[in-house]
Amino acid sequence: MRVCRLAEMDVGGQVVLPEVLVMRDQVGLHAISMRCTHLGCGLVRHQAGFACHCHGSLFNELGEPLRGPAVDALPWYEVRSSEGWVIVDLDRVVPAGTKTAV
Repeated sequence: MRVCRLAEMDVGGQVVLPEVLVMRDQVGLHAISMRCTHLGCGLVRHQAGFACHCHGSLFNELGEPLRGPAVDALPWYEVRSSEGWVIVDLDRVVPAGTKTAV
């Protein structure tokens, strides 16, 4: 999925979509699911990481569950830049913390 133009995403920037959060930091780009692993409800950013308002699950910045009912971590997805676009492949899960240098 095309997310945005790479030139539009500064270091420290992020794009929040219903399915995924894409962030850029000093190291590179990374993408994490914005769907709770309990029943798939949408997540919101929270001071500790991510929160699910459907059933109260909390996840840290790496997507690891801090409070249930969710017990599984949020998946991270492969992200890359191609022809000036930031691309996220929702079919390719990568280890938590994986960042793509740009």
